[in-house]
Amino acid sequence: MDFTPYEIADILGIDKGLIVESSLNIHHVSIDSRDANIDSSTLFCALDGSNSNGHLYIKKCIDRGVKNFLVNRIPPDVSTEKANFFLVENVLSSLQKLASEHRQKLDLTVIGITGSNGKTIVKEWLYQCISPYRKTYKSPASYNSQIGVALSILGIKSWHDIAIIEAGISMPNEMDALQKMIRPSIGIFTNIGDSHQNNFSTIDQKINEKIKLFKETKFIICKNIYKKNLLNSNAKVIDWGQDNSAKYSISTINKIDNSTIIALNIEGEKHRLNLPFSIDSSIENAMNCITTMLALNFSTSHIQQSIIKLIDVPMRMELKSGINNCIIIDDSYSFDTDSLRIAVQRLKDFGDDYDKSIILSDFDAQSISSTAYQEVSTIIKNLNLKRIITIGTKLSESFGNIPHKNYINTDALFSSFNKNDFANEVILIKGARKYQLEKISIALTQVTNRTFLEINLSALRHNINRYKSNMENHVLLMAVVKASGYGSGTKLMHAFLQNSPVDYLGVAILREAIDLRNGAVNKPILIFNPAPENLHKIYEYNLDLELSNFKMLDHILQFSNHQELRIQIKIDTGMNRMGFKENDIDPLLEKLSNLKLHITGIFTHLSASEDAGSDDFSIKQLELFDKIYARICKTLQISPIKHALNSSGTMRFRNHHYDMVRIGLGLYGINESSHELQSEAVHKLASNILQIKQIQKGERIGYGSNTIVDKKTKIAMIGLGYADGLIRLAGNGNFSVKINGALAPLIGNICMDICMADVSQITDVYEGQEVIIFDDYKSISRLANACQTIPYEILSRISERVDRLYTY
Repeated sequence: MDFTPYEIADILGIDKGLIVESSLNIHHVSIDSRDANIDSSTLFCALDGSNSNGHLYIKKCIDRGVKNFLVNRIPPDVSTEKANFFLVENVLSSLQKLASEHRQKLDLTVIGITGSNGKTIVKEWLYQCISPYRKTYKSPASYNSQIGVALSILGIKSWHDIAIIEAGISMPNEMDALQKMIRPSIGIFTNIGDSHQNNFSTIDQKINEKIKLFKETKFIICKNIYKKNLLNSNAKVIDWGQDNSAKYSISTINKIDNSTIIALNIEGEKHRLNLPFSIDSSIENAMNCITTMLALNFSTSHIQQSIIKLIDVPMRMELKSGINNCIIIDDSYSFDTDSLRIAVQRLKDFGDDYDKSIILSDFDAQSISSTAYQEVSTIIKNLNLKRIITIGTKLSESFGNIPHKNYINTDALFSSFNKNDFANEVILIKGARKYQLEKISIALTQVTNRTFLEINLSALRHNINRYKSNMENHVLLMAVVKASGYGSGTKLMHAFLQNSPVDYLGVAILREAIDLRNGAVNKPILIFNPAPENLHKIYEYNLDLELSNFKMLDHILQFSNHQELRIQIKIDTGMNRMGFKENDIDPLLEKLSNLKLHITGIFTHLSASEDAGSDDFSIKQLELFDKIYARICKTLQISPIKHALNSSGTMRFRNHHYDMVRIGLGLYGINESSHELQSEAVHKLASNILQIKQIQKGERIGYGSNTIVDKKTKIAMIGLGYADGLIRLAGNGNFSVKINGALAPLIGNICMDICMADVSQITDVYEGQEVIIFDDYKSISRLANACQTIPYEILSRISERVDRLYTY
């Protein structure tokens, strides 16, 4: 984008009286004051969300050199003499209007992608296929929302030939605004599924909403089963599928291990195409890419050369534990300046307490502008990096006097590679696919287990924001991260927690709090189960401690710095666990009245906040808490933080949020309110198939010989057992895992390191294939029910030997 301040004012139809520097050129839009790349050429959009207020960060942005602000009000503490202000009624709609104007000025082919699943993968794969031949832009990450699409469109440069933009909706009447910004000339409809279905009355309503994207489209690419839904549009439908009526019909599909050969009929001729995967969803995504390339007049030889290079890698940024106490940010699957800015922000999230390094490759030659390499050097020049390693020939030339080490290719780096050179640092790996930087990621990552717990940090942030949106602005949110964040791990979560909208953290024991402090987390932390012998450490690390009994109070009074300890008083209002009961309050106040203790909070805990049948009792608890809180505050002349509600209580007792709520398992999309919140699943527990066997009728399976099959059965050995946290009750048909999208019951007893599944009814099963144990609220609840427990226990039982993989 390239606007002057006066051009923006004209586009938005607003007064120019608040423009003090009219000669500036605006090239960059940001909605995040933490953005590593904001400067005088940035337009900062002060968006007001249900849980955020961008206007609070205007002064911070001015201090960082930002000169242009899109706002709906001028905060009283902000001077209008230092920057340009564009005063509008609605910041988001004005941002979208700028995006629409920018799109109007562009002369290029825009490919718009929508559907329920596969949008991001099709976008990324299509970019990999096309960018070596055309100057191609793609929307960053999963920027497919009302805000994300606007930012994506404004990122397109005048020299791009093709832009690939994904569009996502969750409610009726959302696509119109996206269509006005994207205005695709080619559309891709990936598929239709259950996501966000609760917001639509029928599947047809959701389809009709999605295809509004194709209002001005020339061609629509889709699988032939969706063609009938798209015939009402003015566009030409180019379909593919195994039906002979499809424009590009598939006559045979031959799967061999992890690859597939398809026979595709193109203009009356049969062509054999090799695909480097065999999973149905990957074949479907690849066919959408192939058909789009045919619509763009690519030859079949170019298509084959591109498709065979696709690797079914995760299309996401991953955070991993590295060798020698390193942290690896693996974003090696694609490279462009927009995604580099996002990756650099993740690197900066780790703060000044970590050394930082970057490993970068050259771009794919055709997908960049003449200034792209200079943009890269501008993005990273002020990062205070420990080291920069470049791979290729062009990037190194643009760095000038920026210290760096260059290698002609990845093999050259490995020829002098010494693992001991990398220690105690955060390393960002970012590059184009053809340089295969994933090899470097593997070399720098700790030895990994193919059984892993994936923690989706984007979903976690979404869930935090969903809770925030259901709270008043003054209410604080405590994230309860005890038991290593319910199994999520801690080390690689530190930077996320420090930079998240969370206000307070809650842990069970001192060690968990110290881990957070050592990870540069400086937010307030409450320890629920403090030990008297640890008071000196609690004081040293500036932690809050729960005071729930008189014995602990005596220990506190004996501590030399007791007046500076941060204390939160726990009240037992009927749960009959920890805390002072009502008849303890008189002697407690008698002891506290003559003391000067630093009381930071008073709280209680509801025993059945999730149970509507217990609401009368919950209300009695809250009324008693109100009474005791008021009495303590009046007697001691204090007004500390007041809090009572957990995840379920936060959604069910909205009039009792008080000063703070405590969210634990709800952060991870695993509680009874997940549907109401529209929260997203954060955890995915997965393993892989170690071996497949055919078992004959009458044969026995596993320890104890309890399972005798009554027919010929195909079984898969899976690399997960009770030592990994899979409870033994899940075996013997009580629970089913997911393989290739289908459920496979676990048979026989769960072993220490292995479990077995009946895969007789599942097609396309092979050794090494991923097995999903759970990946959403329904599946983890099914597992909990099978094991006669609750989701809390399922997550907290996952052992340390299961790798934690953090993704964005």
